[in-house]
Amino acid sequence: MDTDNRSVSPSTLAAEKARLHEQGILLERWLADNENNLYPTREMKDRIALDLKTTYMHVNRWFANRRRKHSKRVKSTSQKQQADQAADAQNTGSPTDPEAAKALTTTRIVEEILHSFAKGW
Repeated sequence: MDTDNRSVSPSTLAAEKARLHEQGILLERWLADNENNLYPTREMKDRIALDLKTTYMHVNRWFANRRRKHSKRVKSTSQKQQADQAADAQNTGSPTDPEAAKALTTTRIVEEILHSFAKGW
């Protein structure tokens, strides 16, 4: 495709955009059909490129971008879960860290024992 957009007709740009969109849909379908395998082999990528009538580099970059997008989603989801757990811990008064929970339980037991002894004195 010509890099100077002024010399390319709007219909050519629209056709190219439609072709790339269709390729993206087909790549997404391939990904879903192959158990979300974000690491296809070189041979698989060559075959996909041939089927889509595009280059190996285009397919390779698409998978690299998809992995990057996936890792951002995982990181974002993980951070949200941690924030939710922290909020729950504040609301319930129990920490999410197992060591902190153990220390808190121990502290409560000691307080109960001391309270029992204080009653008996």
